[in-house]
Amino acid sequence: MKTTTILGYIAISVFAFITVESVWADSVDDFANKYYPPLKANENDGTGLRIVLHQFFDEVPAASQSEVLARIMERASAATPPDNALIESILSVSEGFQDKKVEWNTHLEKLIYAQAKNPDPNVRGMVVHALAKMRKDAAREVVLSFLNDPDDGVRSRALDSIDQWPDAESIYQGYIQSHHSDADHSKSLQYANDNLNVLHEKGHGQ
Repeated sequence: MKTTTILGYIAISVFAFITVESVWADSVDDFANKYYPPLKANENDGTGLRIVLHQFFDEVPAASQSEVLARIMERASAATPPDNALIESILSVSEGFQDKKVEWNTHLEKLIYAQAKNPDPNVRGMVVHALAKMRKDAAREVVLSFLNDPDDGVRSRALDSIDQWPDAESIYQGYIQSHHSDADHSKSLQYANDNLNVLHEKGHGQ
């Protein structure tokens, strides 16, 4: 009798868990379907985008925000051609919006890593900014790989994004030493030199 009762409790618990998961998945899909159109419509309108994002962060539960953004990015990536402007918008808020912070889930994180290979340098530049703030070795390796990006603007974003790293000074010095005579690295070299000077000034000021 006790075994039957325990099995009954287990069955009820499993059913309840599946039901909750199903409801959560449906709500995530509903939010993704709701916010994809306005985010796309305002992807090039800063004011309109901020209005949509205010509503997004007020309405979508914090626990679901990462997955909703992931599904919208997935749809933008699957478009023909990929909707890079919308991908940029998602990347720009992947860290949060104003005082709201997004806790990345593995799905969103995987999609952001994948955008490191996007042919659009603007998207790659946004990826650099997002990954540079992560405290993971894999993210660090990707950010450092952008120092060899074919686009000097992306290389500049990478250099500018690591200024808070504890070893930023040695990275800047190594970059300057390796590329000081490369004409096609003029912008990124300027970033490296400027940031290195700022670090030196902070060091002397302490």
